Amino acid sequence: MHLRALVVDDQPQIVSFLRPVLEREKYRVAYADTVFQGEKKLRSDHYHVVILDRNLPDGDGLSLLPLITETSQETKIIVLSERGATDSRVEGLNKGADEYIPKPFSIEEFVARLRAVTRRNLIKNDDVVMFENITIYQNKHIIQWKSVKKHLSPLSFKLFLLFLRNKNVALTREQIAVKVWPLDKYPTSASIDVGVRRLRKDVDGFPFQIITEHYVGYRFVDKT
Repeated sequence: MHLRALVVDDQPQIVSFLRPVLEREKYRVAYADTVFQGEKKLRSDHYHVVILDRNLPDGDGLSLLPLITETSQETKIIVLSERGATDSRVEGLNKGADEYIPKPFSIEEFVARLRAVTRRNLIKNDDVVMFENITIYQNKHIIQWKSVKKHLSPLSFKLFLLFLRNKNVALTREQIAVKVWPLDKYPTSASIDVGVRRLRKDVDGFPFQIITEHYVGYRFVDKT
């Protein structure tokens, strides 16, 4: 079964760049080059993922986010933008984007983040769920692999789920802050680093690790 993707970008080279990549990932690709055309597409069809530019001829692509989330809570949103400053990325994530990738970007990064956002639907709201070979007891904040079981603090549990959903993807401290900490308790970089160090100790006996990506943030990967 093919999935459906909508690319809203007024740069033909970006569309030409993304189309074959999305098709290899089994997406049927639709295209719009303005906010107006994007709105028409969103009102007429369902999409599994929407890829948005911000600098469109008739406005900011972020203006489409309320319509996307109103239409379907399952639709994933990836923003691709030349507005790569921290405040721009935080704005996009706060308004509902699942990923925010500054331009220019590589095919490898785009594919990794695309796969990451689609994996997030695998973790449901059930109390006990399986993700790959990990058992997750969501109400108790317990994770288990084989005979190894660990109880996590509420913050460490949220951080663990964020990393698990974004396995193999480098996460910036800004992304971690927005997804894990309350908006009224925005953490310092040092606080984020402390949280990651605690989680590293918690998952030491598990088959994965959190590695530092210098000048970027952190990446959650399998142990080799």
